[in-house]
Amino acid sequence: MKLAKHISFALATVAALAFSLCVFSACTGEPQGEETGSSTENEIKSPYEVIINWGEQFIFKAVAIEKTVSLYDALVQIQAEERVSFEGYTGEYGFTITAVNGIHNKEDWSACWMIYTDLTEYDGVVYATDEYGTFTYGTQTYASATYGASSLPVIQGYTYALHYDTF
Repeated sequence: MKLAKHISFALATVAALAFSLCVFSACTGEPQGEETGSSTENEIKSPYEVIINWGEQFIFKAVAIEKTVSLYDALVQIQAEERVSFEGYTGEYGFTITAVNGIHNKEDWSACWMIYTDLTEYDGVVYATDEYGTFTYGTQTYASATYGASSLPVIQGYTYALHYDTF
């Protein structure tokens, strides 16, 4: 009987450890992308997949857009879906992003939001180049956009990153 109690206790301990490993194995200390949850038939699926929305970086991919829109227009839709917040103003060169998720550009622009993308060239137009800098997330490196938020096209299959850079 005493042996049976020890075996039961040992099995319960092993089961608890196995459960703990399963539950906590996803905790890597690295920021994860937002959870999308399950969709229902009545839910409208976003044409944008948010890859990461954490701290000083916001990355999304155009996965199911019907027509080409500007980065600004895509951000407006993603903001309406409550998956990011951003601020800015329209000036001489189009829309300038001044804040993402409450993180504002420095007044002297020594730190500000920059746009990066893997849309480097499309239909003979250069939309991003590594000459102006790059941003790496995971194994993917994105080039600095040569167009601003209101002029950079969002094209299905391409990824767009907003990153808070310090100069």
